[in-house]
Amino acid sequence: MNPSEHRVNVVGIKEQIRKKRMECFHGNRYWYPTPDDGTVCIGVFQGAVGVWIVGYVRENGARKRIKTVHLPVMTAPEVLQVNLDHWALKRGLKEVL
Repeated sequence: MNPSEHRVNVVGIKEQIRKKRMECFHGNRYWYPTPDDGTVCIGVFQGAVGVWIVGYVRENGARKRIKTVHLPVMTAPEVLQVNLDHWALKRGLKEVL
């Protein structure tokens, strides 16, 4: 495999990983600036034991929760999505399209 073929293959794999990470989210997603991971895509996704959280997926695949009293852990993703939409609007976050 020549270097240009390898680059194309790596780009293709990264795109597949990005798409797979986006599939875990329920509803709208937003761009959010973090202190440690830069600007990331946040949204509602299922956490442990059937609860739903707001967070993002790190490059290494680890899921990181956004910890704020405005976005508590919930059992109903629809309610948490409404909370996230309201919180994102107040913070001026841009929706991921």
